[in-house]
Amino acid sequence: MAVIHTATKRGSLEEINEFGEICVDMQKDEVLHRLWNNYIEENTYAGHLKFDEIIENVLEVGRFIGR
Repeated sequence: MAVIHTATKRGSLEEINEFGEICVDMQKDEVLHRLWNNYIEENTYAGHLKFDEIIENVLEVGRFIGR
């Protein structure tokens, strides 16, 4: 699978294996929430996307690739 191949090539397979924990940490991080809010203020095309929904989508991709 391309994601696993790329992670192996970049030396980041460990992070892929821990993506669930990383996503939970990101979801709790208030700084990331503020950064996202600043981003959607400047990029209105993304304004309908909520930070938590994005993290949930990342988790879904991870489940899809079996991690």
